[in-house]
Amino acid sequence: QPNQHPAPGQTMPLSTDRVESTIPQADGQTRWVYPSPQMFYNALRRKNKSTGDEEAHMEAVVAIHNNMNERTWNAILEWEKRYCE
Repeated sequence: QPNQHPAPGQTMPLSTDRVESTIPQADGQTRWVYPSPQMFYNALRRKNKSTGDEEAHMEAVVAIHNNMNERTWNAILEWEKRYCE
């Protein structure tokens, strides 16, 4: 179960809502689910990547992260369509 709890010293609540991606998992039946802003923040803290001021920006960071993954996945599909069919 992913850590959706506030980090020690966290000064504001972060969303625990997760968004399903369009990217299929290896089983072909399920899709990847992106981390919530709380999970992303916890990962930054766990990996000592926190600068201490990102709490207020987590919604935007996660949106950019998800968008980049989706765009990259679509680029892969286009490449495969061009070169693998």
